[in-house]
Amino acid sequence: MPGRYTQQIAQIMQQGDPNMQKAQQMIQELQGKLQQAQAKQMQDQIAIAGMKQAMAGIKQQAALAQQLASIQSATAEAQAQHGEIQKAIEDMLGQANAEGVVFHHSDGRMAKIRRHDFGFPWGHK
Repeated sequence: MPGRYTQQIAQIMQQGDPNMQKAQQMIQELQGKLQQAQAKQMQDQIAIAGMKQAMAGIKQQAALAQQLASIQSATAEAQAQHGEIQKAIEDMLGQANAEGVVFHHSDGRMAKIRRHDFGFPWGHK
């Protein structure tokens, strides 16, 4: 035995009650708005993912910039030391009464710097 409200609802639907038609229109409008909101949410998620990727790239570039600055600083320091070392070797070769200097490394390697490498005369020519 159907309830009394079921019968009333059935009668309203059969008669085409204007309130019921308004309610159905509102439901359709709300469903459309819900679909638009879901599409917007998906677009926003895609945009957020792109921004996260861009931020990761920016962080990586910042880290590389810091490394570059460190390398540039070390290079400048090495260049300054190179000049000092070269000057010391030139002074030593200019004052020494020898053909050159041999450097011995602990692993057995050797390197020889001669007077003529720096333009100082030696021997017969």
